[in-house]
Amino acid sequence: MRTLLTTLLVLWVASAPAQTFGTRWMAAPHADSTAAVWFRRTFVGTRRPLRGSVMVTTHGQFRLYFNGAHLSPSVVHSPMSGSHGGAATVTIDVTPYLRADSNTVALLYAPPHTGADSLQQVAVCYYGRDRSGRPFAHQADDGWLCRQAAVWLTPGGEYHDTPAEPDDGYGPQLALAAWAHPRATRQHDFPPAARPLAPPASMQIGAIRRPLYFDAVSDIVSYEFGTGFYGYVRLTLRGATRGQHLWVDGNEFVCTGQTDEQHYALFTPAYYRRVRVSGDAHFRPSQVQRVEGIALMPGDISVYNNP
Repeated sequence: MRTLLTTLLVLWVASAPAQTFGTRWMAAPHADSTAAVWFRRTFVGTRRPLRGSVMVTTHGQFRLYFNGAHLSPSVVHSPMSGSHGGAATVTIDVTPYLRADSNTVALLYAPPHTGADSLQQVAVCYYGRDRSGRPFAHQADDGWLCRQAAVWLTPGGEYHDTPAEPDDGYGPQLALAAWAHPRATRQHDFPPAARPLAPPASMQIGAIRRPLYFDAVSDIVSYEFGTGFYGYVRLTLRGATRGQHLWVDGNEFVCTGQTDEQHYALFTPAYYRRVRVSGDAHFRPSQVQRVEGIALMPGDISVYNNP
């Protein structure tokens, strides 16, 4: 009977990648309403599965890591943007990254600016076929681990307190004291009017651009790209001190002091042409080694398959 139920679940997941029908939600119990949250779980086995996929449903945004590899689309927004809320579902093929001993699914979730049910942050289903060809499916439950990330959404962008992260969230080294079990729905969530959702609006990396020139006035450096673009700005620093603050337009970053550390927003792309970079008393313009404009282009990633 259990095998039959698993088979039916796998068939449903495979045939309905853009639905919230039958999803099981989980949420961090004590996370700040503007903070990103890490969710992760390791599935132990003895043989490498034949194939696997991860289906993620969320009202916000996410970054998916499977066995440490970042596999999520660049940006995925709810199909019902603005004040309407709504959830988007994305299915990602993880077959090339499967391992025999264990497989770890980790997500960095960011809440929507419009607000959403705190009990319905993210729903995850890891499914596929084992080495013998039998289907398996693991839905979200309170057996996962979660913790608040050191990333907050702000009215102007994002705030990253990178040195405050106890671990990288998806790697093998965990500061277990920082992790807790999420709240999870005890039963399948069957909405009264379940129907497929439209494919999520999504963006993919179209080009990586370099500024044409820069102007330095006191300790403020302005980088001119010439033509505007929508996306992110990524900075590479050298010689920064641990705890040093850096401002890139509306985003604020706390430095780690590592060699050639990089800083960029994760969830809030914006329009850029002339980018202002400044910092606290420890900031020097010479610390900036590279400035890159990551331009995004529209894409349809309702089902995202890795190359």
